[in-house]
Amino acid sequence: MAGKPVVACDDDMMRFRGALEEAGYEVQPLHEAPLDRVDAVVLSGIDSTLVGDQRRFTAVPVVEAKGMTARQVVAALNEKVRARM
Repeated sequence: MAGKPVVACDDDMMRFRGALEEAGYEVQPLHEAPLDRVDAVVLSGIDSTLVGDQRRFTAVPVVEAKGMTARQVVAALNEKVRARM
C-alpha cells in the first residue's frame, strides 16, 4: 500500500471526513470510489444480507459505523487497515 490508505464512505459517514483525513486517510465518497482501489469502506449501516458475506460487496474491510463517534471509526479503521498491511 503506497501513500495514504484510501477509505470510501457512504454519504452519511462523509461527516467524519475531517477526522479521517487528520488520521492519515484519503477519503472518497462511496458512490465515486472504485471499490477495487480502496483499502476500506465505512458504512452507516449494513444490510442484513451483507453482514454474513461482506465479500459480495468488496474484498476490503467494511466498518459498520452506525452509532460510532469519529474517534471510534478511526480506531476501527486503524485496526482493520493495519491488519492487512
